[in-house]
Amino acid sequence: MKLFMKILSSVLIFFIVLIITFPKINLWYGIEHFLNDKSKIVIDNEKISSNLIGLKLSDGKILFDNMEIAQFDNLKITPAILYNGFDFENLKTGRDVKQFDFNLDNFHIEYSVIRPTKVVFEGKGSIGEIYGRVLIFKRELNILLFPTKKMLKARIFMKHFKKNEGNGGYLYEAKF
Repeated sequence: MKLFMKILSSVLIFFIVLIITFPKINLWYGIEHFLNDKSKIVIDNEKISSNLIGLKLSDGKILFDNMEIAQFDNLKITPAILYNGFDFENLKTGRDVKQFDFNLDNFHIEYSVIRPTKVVFEGKGSIGEIYGRVLIFKRELNILLFPTKKMLKARIFMKHFKKNEGNGGYLYEAKF
């Protein structure tokens, strides 16, 4: 039992040191390059700072195919061995899609190697509360929305959602 505890504590210390010493800013540039190559998404004008366990990006813009689709005040990235989290604060529509004028006060995206085939997300803002998941291998997106009155009036979005009688929300399902 004593040998097991030594091995377990050594492995734990190794992972803690790895997380603390990992070059997080270089990781961010790798993520940015991957997003740009695979999906034409660019994060622009962000200010980057690093701490012991993560990264913080401030005042960034999200561009898709050279269109500014969103802006954010803060993005906290928590890269770890078993868990990766992305927390947006004040995520709002960008200048090229201002006609939609919605924002999320907070938006959380989570990926874990414990569930390697699923990405989950949730948020809250002027659109209401949103919960969702992406099933990677099934290439499926599921979104459950509890809309605000303002969002219910946005027919351009709401026509894609179906009323879910079980919980009172609106459901969007898609394959990609």
